[in-house]
Amino acid sequence: MLSPALVLAFFLYTACAVVAIVLQGHSPLLPLGLFNDGRREYELLSEAALVLLSTLLLIFGFEILRRRSTLAGRLARATLASLLLLEAALTIFDIGWVSRDSHGLFGGPYYERRTQSGDWIFLAKGPPNSEFGFRTPREEPRRSSVPRVLFLGDSYTQGSGSDLACNYPAVVEAELIRRLGTPIEVMNAGVCGYGPVDSWKLLRFLDQEGFRFDAIVFNLFLENDFTDNLPKTERRVVAGINFRFPSAWFLRFFHPLNYRVFRYALFLRTANPLLSRAPSPIEPDPHRCKTEPTPPEPMSEPLRAYVERKLETNYAGPMETLALSEVQLAVTSMQTFAATRRVPFALVVFPDRILADPALRSELRLGERARSFDLDRLQRWVHESFPSLPQIDVTAVLAGSVQPYRPFDTHLSDAGNVRAGEFVGGRLAEIFGPHLRP
Repeated sequence: MLSPALVLAFFLYTACAVVAIVLQGHSPLLPLGLFNDGRREYELLSEAALVLLSTLLLIFGFEILRRRSTLAGRLARATLASLLLLEAALTIFDIGWVSRDSHGLFGGPYYERRTQSGDWIFLAKGPPNSEFGFRTPREEPRRSSVPRVLFLGDSYTQGSGSDLACNYPAVVEAELIRRLGTPIEVMNAGVCGYGPVDSWKLLRFLDQEGFRFDAIVFNLFLENDFTDNLPKTERRVVAGINFRFPSAWFLRFFHPLNYRVFRYALFLRTANPLLSRAPSPIEPDPHRCKTEPTPPEPMSEPLRAYVERKLETNYAGPMETLALSEVQLAVTSMQTFAATRRVPFALVVFPDRILADPALRSELRLGERARSFDLDRLQRWVHESFPSLPQIDVTAVLAGSVQPYRPFDTHLSDAGNVRAGEFVGGRLAEIFGPHLRP
């Protein structure tokens, strides 16, 4: 027997879902979209969902007009009800266990916390010696007995060295101590996957938690910091993975590809759900740093495809395809925050690998193609956008180093970490010296 109220409820839900798909995929509501990688596949899935839900809308509308149920309508309602029940169960499971647990064994390497100001931030699970999962060799108290410099940034700051002592912030700390002749601590609060907005939220969170610093450094990575925090979106943890979602509640609630069901499907396709990929603690040992030159390796196809994609994203097409306003607002906010706390603030700029690695450019055989790319545009934008901010650009230093990058990705090798750390440490000693000396 047909229940008019039930059919109407499913009709309205399906209509809202259709509107959400149209708004998200066919309007300027999300100018840069949700995904950097796999965008085309996501668009195809959205179109398929639009066709399917439009068909269900017609079926439910037919039932309402004819005042009788159909087999197709009953099957559709059963399927949608099952989807919504699964979504509710996954939400309880995810919030209650996976994505809010700082040491959870299930899911990816992240968990999320809500700040006192209401923002959500994602943090790394573990290691056990760090309260918030920072890759550090020591516990970090709220207040330090020696001058402390906070380092914010993404995986470049978190560290790609083979040992903690080889990581760029640790090298900076050693260089500051050597040059200033006084104990200095660098608190490495870099989190893999962070964009500038995430670092700004983390800075406020650490301040609300009672941490105090004598200087602040934000490390801007040109390769992906202009595409991590896209306008009209926010980053939330689902299945222990940081995903990008629309800020608009209507799209979050009704677009089926914004559901946890879909994000868990993405996670299960690429990860082992039984293993948490939280980093394990590493004891510092400077003798393990691998700074000696090694035979060059040919560029892998995944690395080539990634670099080519970043080349097109960052240096071809209009600048409006990048999240410039998000970067500018985040960096300016951090600078203002530091000024209100009366501590110095500096910006360290790490280049896209293609800018600092002539061997990579040679392998890509850019040749005449290079004329179609403006390889200096992001650096120019940074220098022009923050004229009053002390800036340290490490491009030339890395370009003059021997094998500054790991052969299989775009992160720094031990040699690159050491070279960048010594250079930045020297410059920060000049900039921060009067504030850090007793």
